[in-house]
Amino acid sequence: MGQIGSNDLKAGMKVEIDGEPYNIVSVELVKPGKGQAFTRTRVKHLFSGKVIDRTFKSNESLPEADVEETKMRLLYRESDGFVFIDDKTFEQLSISLMVIGDKEVSMMEDTVYDLVIYYLGCVKALGPCDHKWASIN
Repeated sequence: MGQIGSNDLKAGMKVEIDGEPYNIVSVELVKPGKGQAFTRTRVKHLFSGKVIDRTFKSNESLPEADVEETKMRLLYRESDGFVFIDDKTFEQLSISLMVIGDKEVSMMEDTVYDLVIYYLGCVKALGPCDHKWASIN
């Protein structure tokens, strides 16, 4: 993934801060009368939902988060997990019960879920479409 300069940050971008993925909620470029310009941001952790404020100098850059968001339909349940399918490519993805945890009770077949796939294909969050993200740890 590439680097993003702090002056190029925009709301909705996904970046890594301290090795964790964040979604940029708001960006404000501040040019004080004296001193160097800086960027004031509000970022939301992709999995925990925690919102923090961070300030970056104008010459700093952040790595782009290696995150893929996709919509997949829950196809069926196996003994050790769930199988999801992409309706466009028909690619199937199996997610173990250990990853899903206690959310398995509310999972329904033939429902489209939002999946966040983070680093090397590891699914870290899922939620029904148009609902709040649910974190998987």
